[in-house]
Amino acid sequence: MLQLLTSEPVSLPVNVADLESYLNGTDDGFYGVALQAAGEYFVTNTGIELLERQYTGRLLRDSTISGGVYPVSQDQDSWVELPMWPVIAIGSMTVGGVSVVSPQLDKSVKPARLYVGGEQDVTITATFGHNVTTTGSGHGHAHANIVIDERICMAILMLAGFIVEHRGACDLTEAANKSGATMLINQLKLYRVTI
Repeated sequence: MLQLLTSEPVSLPVNVADLESYLNGTDDGFYGVALQAAGEYFVTNTGIELLERQYTGRLLRDSTISGGVYPVSQDQDSWVELPMWPVIAIGSMTVGGVSVVSPQLDKSVKPARLYVGGEQDVTITATFGHNVTTTGSGHGHAHANIVIDERICMAILMLAGFIVEHRGACDLTEAANKSGATMLINQLKLYRVTI
């Protein structure tokens, strides 16, 4: 599987004012921290990126057959599932050290797939997230023209609210369970089926 990394902080579809309204409280400087923690937790546990964020990744595959219960075939799959969704664009791609001008991307499936042929060494730079075309008032979350599932916003607010109410003295997995956010996270999570 292709591993992706980013150094950019999560960009949220909800803000401190939304959390203040959700909690019927006033920010004491901790709300932003709670929202960031909840947003990162959501992305990590669902594979769904919120707003635009750039990732880089490298796929290294071994084409040899190894001993074991399920040996790896020399015929590698030509398509690789991208571990994040939704994908906006593939910025750059090198296959076996050679730059690919127009990478083949299949967005018709969830998660999206990238054509790599039988290559063992693939490097990409990609942008994932819900594409923001303009900013404005939108649906109350400070972004217009974003098609984003309201369950995403609610899960982040539920988890951030629990973090605020417990002043951060809680394990995030436990907080997700106790706040009810886990139910929404499980509904939205990308599931991969191996055949």
